[in-house]
This record gives sequence, C-alpha cells and structure tokens, in this order.
Amino acid sequence: MIEKASVGDDANDSLVLLPRNDNSVDGNMKELSNGDVVYDKVAEEGQPIRPGSVLVRSKPFVFAIQPTLRNKVCENCLTFHDEWKGITLCDNCHLIGYCSDKCKLQHLEQHRVECELCVLREKKSLPHKVWYVSRAVLRVQVEGYHQFEKINNIRSRAFYDLMDHYEDITTDKEKNNCYYTEVSEFLGSLMPEKEEYLRIYGRLAVNSFAMRISNKGDEENVGTALYRAASIFDHSCAPTATTIFGPGGTLEIKSVISSDSLDLSSMFISYLDEADRRIARMAKLKKTWYFDCLCPRCIDEESEMLNHAARCETSTCSGEVLVNPETWSTKPCSICHKNPDSEYIEKYKDTYELVRTVNDENGGECRFTDVAEFLIRQMNPIFSPSDVDYMQAAMSAGQGHYEDRNWLKSLHYYQLAIIGIRKVYSLYGGYTGPTLQKMAECAYNLGHYDTAKSYIQESHELMKLVPGENSHLYQKNFLPLYLQIIKHK
Repeated sequence: MIEKASVGDDANDSLVLLPRNDNSVDGNMKELSNGDVVYDKVAEEGQPIRPGSVLVRSKPFVFAIQPTLRNKVCENCLTFHDEWKGITLCDNCHLIGYCSDKCKLQHLEQHRVECELCVLREKKSLPHKVWYVSRAVLRVQVEGYHQFEKINNIRSRAFYDLMDHYEDITTDKEKNNCYYTEVSEFLGSLMPEKEEYLRIYGRLAVNSFAMRISNKGDEENVGTALYRAASIFDHSCAPTATTIFGPGGTLEIKSVISSDSLDLSSMFISYLDEADRRIARMAKLKKTWYFDCLCPRCIDEESEMLNHAARCETSTCSGEVLVNPETWSTKPCSICHKNPDSEYIEKYKDTYELVRTVNDENGGECRFTDVAEFLIRQMNPIFSPSDVDYMQAAMSAGQGHYEDRNWLKSLHYYQLAIIGIRKVYSLYGGYTGPTLQKMAECAYNLGHYDTAKSYIQESHELMKLVPGENSHLYQKNFLPLYLQIIKHK
C-alpha cells in the first residue's frame, strides 16, 4: 500500500493518496431505510430462497463513467440528470461532473489525486478503459488488496481474491499491452511494476460489469464497474440468478429460482445474453473470460435446437418443427408429427443465412426498426414466432415503435416477441415482466383497457419479485403505470 508518492518528474509537489471517503450505504448488509431507499434483507446461506431473494448486495470497488455521459451522471451519487445543466463538470479537469455542490464536496478527497494528474498531464479527456484502469490502480494503492467487502455472515470478498488470469492476459495477442503505455503515461511514478499492473488489469478484465443506473425509470448503461462481492458468481448459460442495479451504483444479485437451502457456490449468473447461439456464446466466453463453458447447454450441441423452430409446412397445423442450425437436423412437428421435407428446410436455411448476414452488417444484432421489420417479413412465411431470431427481431421492432409512441405497431411486435421470450428466458430473468409491462402500456394507450389490465397484472406478479417491490425500477417505473391501469374504470 502506497501512502505518499510523487506524480512524476514534471510535478512540483508530491500527491498523498488518501483512503476513499465512501458516502454510500453499506453495500451488503444494509436492509433499513436510507433516505427514500429501502433494501430487502440479504439471504443467509442455508436459508430457503425464492425468486427475488437477494443473494448479494455490493457497491462498486471502482468505476468509470463513459466519457459521452460525464455531463449526464453525477460522479458522487451516481444519478442520471438529462436536463439542461443538470451536471456541472469539475472546474479543474472537466473529466467528471456533479449534480450539486454537496456531491462535489463529498467527492473532493477521492477525486483530488486523479484531478491533479489530469491537470499536470493536460488531459481534457481519456479513453474510457484507460480512465477505468487508472482509477483501479490508484484505488488498490490506497486500500490494498486485502480490504474485504462482506457478502453474508460467513463469506467476504477482497480484490486479492479475484482471479487475475495473468498467464492468459500475457499470452493474449489481442490484448496488446493492456493499456500499459497509456496508463503509465498518465500515472507517472504512481504506476506499479508491470507484473503488478497486469495482475490488476487481469482482475478488471474478467470481473467487471457494465454499470447501469436509472434514467427516468429505464436502466441505462453508463460505464464500467468492479464489484468485489458480486465477483463470487460463476457463469452458466442457464442462470439461477440475475443482476439488478439500484441507486448509487448498488448491484444486487437476485435469485430466479426457489431452493430449500441457499448455497452461493451453486448459484450462477449469465455473463452474456443466453439467447445467443451456442457457438457464439462459447467463443465469447473463451475470448473474454478465458474459460470453456461446460454447462449442459454448451456441452450438448443438440441443445441449440431448442432455440430454433420452423412453422409446420402443413398450412392447417399450428405446430412447429425444431431445427438445429449447427447440424441442420430436425424434429417432427410438435402437433401433427410430420417430418419436414428437405426443400422446406432449405428455405428455412436460406432465410436463416439471410438473417445472419443482415445482422452482421448491422453490428451483429437487430439495431434498427426498419431492419427488424424487414427481417420479420422474410421470416414470417417459415419461421415459428418461438424462434430466437424471430423473437429478437420482434423485440427490436417493438422497442423502436414503443420509443416512437406508435402503440399499435409496438403492441403487435411485442405480442410476437413474448412467445419466444417465454420460451428462451427464465420467467424472472428480466425480459418477460418488462415486456408485459410495455404491452400493457401500449394496450392502455389504444383504449384496450381489459387487455392492458391482464398484461399489467401478469407483469406485476413477476416485477414484485424481480426487480422487487423495493427496487427503484419498480417504484419509479412500474408502480405508477400499474396503479394507473388497475384503477381505470
């Protein structure tokens, strides 16, 4: 641990690294009111759990806001301010901002060293990852590797406990120098030896989360953060827990299953979208997190068949034919049990390849409403609505029209998407409840009040557990709409 060090040859004065003054609540064990925030009790191991049980509550050990959002997010309280001049940038470095003088004062000591470094280096901006890693190095130097964050009554987690994947990092040609040159130029003599730096970087590379905070009720990805307690969870493509972000950057891991006895070592989150193709998931997990996924969905290549389906080619049958795009093997129709002919599967294959090509041309996913609608038109004659590609295109089209307040089209596409969502994702995994909520809002604005009530009641049964009745998303986003619809006469 370094308590005092000079910045570099161009510094006239030494900078003293002080312990962080964290004005946030205890990340793990607070269950009482904190202003307008109420935390659910964290489950203890050995106790029964149900969907929505809080397994871990954690505050960021280190974080960095995306440069494009530094005039939107308060660095101290981590709240989003979209209004004009809602955030005032630091007078000296202009790299971070605050929503009030109170937040600026509370964050003063924590920001002092990095602020003076920015001024000394004449930096008006830094690449996001360079800023993030630099902050992590400074944080470790102040607090060391062994200061722990409490998880529950028997577990805790320190920065030291995180795997650093040193051998993987140093042999990964794509990692290049892991921003060593850029961070070294910024930190000067505060820069640790290269091996220590790479071990810090490795911990960040494989344990960080995309940090999300509420923006008018919707979660928005605003930066990157490392949570010591949350790093205890390994990955599964069939997760038993999910992530919920709250005020102040708080991260909660909540169960999506029931169990008679909690064992954290048997609970898993998903590091990526579990609806992605099996081969794509395995490749990304290996490239990003340096492990081969051995979950049942990855080991069994036929599991991909569960995500892809064609309509039965018999026009009077409403069944579906499961298709595996890795092997192009099929199953008989789920209702009439007829096997599809080879020409029909060729049509499915051609359309599937078209979807892949279009998505690749648009950054690997369905990003635009018109593109999503084009793909749906191509898939409609042959793809079942439960097919994952059909579902993703319908979700994109539904969201696009929802943002444009085109309630009729949005409802139509969400009604198509919910079929696949129910099939692909866990009931409490974060897609079913919010989609039903948007369907309810669309129906309500179209004057379909009974339909809206049906959707919002089903959504409520899920949302009250995950994200939970005490969550910011439920209180600020879901509840007002729920009450408006339910009370309508």
